[in-house]
Amino acid sequence: MAKKSEKLYLAIDQGGHASRALLFDAQGECVAQHTIPIDTHYPCDSCVEHDPEQLVQSVITAIEQVVTEVDLSHIVSAGLATQRSSIVCWDRVTGKTLSPVISWQDTRTSEQIELLSDQAAFIHSETGLRLSAHYGASKLKWCLDNLPEVQSAFEHKQLVMGPLASFLAYKLTREHGLFADPTNAARTLLYNPATGNWSDKLMELFGVPENVLPECVKNFAHFGHINVNNHPVELNTVIGDQPAALFAYGEPQKDTVYINLGTGAFLQTVCSSLPKDSKGLLKSVALHDGSKPFYVIEGTVNGAGSALRWIEKELNLADTGFTLNDIPNAGTHVPLFINSIAGLGSPFWRSDIEPHFIGEGNAVEKLQAVVESILFLISKNLEQFQKIKRCSRIMVSGGISNSNRFCQLLADLSERQVMRTDMIEATARGTAWLSAGRPSNWPKPDITLTCKPDINPDLLNRYEQWQHAMEQTLSK
Repeated sequence: MAKKSEKLYLAIDQGGHASRALLFDAQGECVAQHTIPIDTHYPCDSCVEHDPEQLVQSVITAIEQVVTEVDLSHIVSAGLATQRSSIVCWDRVTGKTLSPVISWQDTRTSEQIELLSDQAAFIHSETGLRLSAHYGASKLKWCLDNLPEVQSAFEHKQLVMGPLASFLAYKLTREHGLFADPTNAARTLLYNPATGNWSDKLMELFGVPENVLPECVKNFAHFGHINVNNHPVELNTVIGDQPAALFAYGEPQKDTVYINLGTGAFLQTVCSSLPKDSKGLLKSVALHDGSKPFYVIEGTVNGAGSALRWIEKELNLADTGFTLNDIPNAGTHVPLFINSIAGLGSPFWRSDIEPHFIGEGNAVEKLQAVVESILFLISKNLEQFQKIKRCSRIMVSGGISNSNRFCQLLADLSERQVMRTDMIEATARGTAWLSAGRPSNWPKPDITLTCKPDINPDLLNRYEQWQHAMEQTLSK
């Protein structure tokens, strides 16, 4: 627990499966944390939703629980990190929620997105992202077209809609400000990083008017004060979860690819400027502090932890006791898995392919195939990274990274050194470090695992087979 006179920084990490509140002291040590699980709803095959009121209450409860043993006056500031492409609609006057939280994983608007395929190049040039149903614009338009309460609020000029982060900042703060930071605004496909504001052309293209969107601000701003057990704590930082994880170790290193292995696997590396050709990857701003933006190249594997949960449910594997550390050496009879859970992300960008196995296998072999598919998709992204800049190291974080076996296989396949620290909550620590003003005295976490690549011909052979199977799948 923190010392009596210690300055504390509150990090709020709202994720797809839980809301977390963590307190970090002035030396960057986590002194308290509390987690509240949230429910996920699947009203249709392509729909992924959360109850917004339950989500807000889970954050409030996590905050209330994490501060039970500290002097509230020592909490200097707070930072908020959320999933970037999740959206919600609410009433700007009453605060009433008018839609579910539609998750980034949701692809209900895939058909509408296909109608804009002739605009894909323009959208990429304007945003650095890809035309995809995962991003917020088509979800916001869907709400405008299909939810009567949203339509009524729009007619009465009371509608506000946008990133989940904007909604949470509104609900959690006393001032109920309506703001959108660059990292979350960008994931709507309505934001132009070059101007730092909503794009008139994109809003017209997607049919989302500017008067329903929050005001664009920088990542560091006065978002308001969170009421922490009747004590006001300034919320001074709002950021996306993956960009926040980049800053868990302080200033990111340019020779390193950072991979956060959670619901999805998200790859990032920093650049001094954005390349003209992103090689099927994403290019975006990971942080804008008001003076200069922090540029990154990103890769997205939608099916990581979500793919493991999918196969466990499909095959009733919850009680087998199998862990990622039990992954055997690649066998010759193991099936291949086309991992399009929540759609294929970079560099393929296809949402119309169903996840499926190629070949037969028992339950454990199919589970192995799913795990390999995560590795293969990551490797495919790393190959695209290499075409833009050389990165000699990989730093992993997130739940899947706790598997030594997974990390070693990643090293073997990528032919790069893979490192892991003793810090699990990368998003939260990065959020706290930013909220604390990017202090130089926070020590870097200890490296607890370093995997050097070994020669693994069986795995490389499996990867070649998978690439061939993926090419055939994409050509159909």
